[in-house]
Amino acid sequence: MLKIFTLNWKAPELLQNLITSTLPNLTNIDYEWYVRDNAATIDSEDSKILAKYPQIKVLSVDHNRDNFSQGMNSLFNISNSQDDDYILLLNNDIFFKDNTSIKNMIKLMESDSEIGVVGAKLNYKNSKKIQHCGVVFKPHEGGYVPLHLEDQINEEKHHRKNREFQVVTGAVWLTKAKYYKDISPSGGLDVKFHWAFDDVAACLSIKNGKHKKKIMYCGSTNIEHESSASLKKNPSNKMFLNQNYQFLMKDFKNVIIADQHLYQNKNYKVV
Repeated sequence: MLKIFTLNWKAPELLQNLITSTLPNLTNIDYEWYVRDNAATIDSEDSKILAKYPQIKVLSVDHNRDNFSQGMNSLFNISNSQDDDYILLLNNDIFFKDNTSIKNMIKLMESDSEIGVVGAKLNYKNSKKIQHCGVVFKPHEGGYVPLHLEDQINEEKHHRKNREFQVVTGAVWLTKAKYYKDISPSGGLDVKFHWAFDDVAACLSIKNGKHKKKIMYCGSTNIEHESSASLKKNPSNKMFLNQNYQFLMKDFKNVIIADQHLYQNKNYKVV
């Protein structure tokens, strides 16, 4: 079964677009979709939208204090996910431009038992510019800083190829429950990361920790991403950026490889 987790906070237009574009992707897939509606009220536009879709399970929360990891973990904890269930983290500012992207991501994961995470090709809203085609690292003050590869570049042929990376973004992020629950010592996403590098830490943990699985980018997706829509309203990630970076280096500096220069070769790590 596919378990989908989405966080939402006062974004009715984004939420409606997400739902109407995602549901066609789920045809013939056995799924459960959980949405955590933060700062929810009975008469909010978000609540009214969610009420129209009884197939979506809603966790209404009266505040917006928890970070991304805490929010996603709360959905995982109520989902009763079994080890081999697929887990799809899905941001509320995502819009699917086709009906096959999710199936293609699942197909890629099923193609190789050594794959532990699959990310997606994401374009900026109403654009062919790349928002995400994999995450790379470059040296930075005795450590390594993660960057989106070829951010803002017009989409090219090599962006539509499957490639292996150390990290893929958490905006559309597929894994299995047995990997998700072992990401951090406390279980699930590591809650000490406050709105930044939580997905980076998750990939590095699944790649280098107990499970030692491949992190893959799926190029056969057609998805738009507004990119940090909620954080534009409440940019708390900026306040914690340095702290999160220090956590990331403390936990993973010894396993990260500086690979930004390697991906200048458009065929590097192409599968």
